[in-house]
Amino acid sequence: MQRWERDKKLYDGLMGDLSSQGQQAVKKMLKQTRLPRKPMDVDWVAYARDNPEQIDEIMRDRCKDA
Repeated sequence: MQRWERDKKLYDGLMGDLSSQGQQAVKKMLKQTRLPRKPMDVDWVAYARDNPEQIDEIMRDRCKDA
């Protein structure tokens, strides 16, 4: 059994044991605690301009295996 299947089974079992008011409270709490996804777009030109020492480290790490 995959982890997500096990988690869903546990969640469904716990939610089934709650009253409708309890279920609504849990759903509300989960909505509030869920982190919004941030776009992963990075302006690498601006980052390199502002952080040249970090770019050097990143490039050294990436190129050491080449």
